[in-house]
Amino acid sequence: MLKKLYYWWFISIFSFPVYSFAADDIAQTIIRIHGEILGPTCKIKDEDLFVDFGTLTNKDLLWHGRSSSRDFAIEFECQTEDIYNVAISFTGQETFYTDLQRLIIIQGDTPLNPWGIAIQLVEPNGENMPLNAETATYTIKDQSALNFKAFVKVSQSAISRKNIRLGEFNAIANFLIEYQ
Repeated sequence: MLKKLYYWWFISIFSFPVYSFAADDIAQTIIRIHGEILGPTCKIKDEDLFVDFGTLTNKDLLWHGRSSSRDFAIEFECQTEDIYNVAISFTGQETFYTDLQRLIIIQGDTPLNPWGIAIQLVEPNGENMPLNAETATYTIKDQSALNFKAFVKVSQSAISRKNIRLGEFNAIANFLIEYQ
């Protein structure tokens, strides 16, 4: 008899539906999934580009306010015969000179120890290209290249002081391509 009573007691305790205790604690989460499918894109042939200004004299820079332009190209290797419309932008740290805004800063350039120069980029269409801004749209296909220019530009404060810091200089910008 004791065995039967224990058996019924066990069934009656554990036969209550578990969900009746947790019904108010159920939470629902919505998962939204988003994506985009793209066709094959082009690769950039050389991931590291180097623009060499060679040797510049401070006297010429102060006299002309800038260096001569140096050409550089971004070459593309496309996997298909498709034609791509792209917007290009160069990003990086902008200079602090008010008359050279949106130009690439020279590494180590500070208001306390100024170089007095910055790097200006020029688009393939000949327009000056501000740093951290998108260019016009260009068409690329197959093994094409976009030809840019760069030059050293002197700040008005350096021209007024007749002083540009001497030594080797470096500047860095990143290249971004956006397919349209």
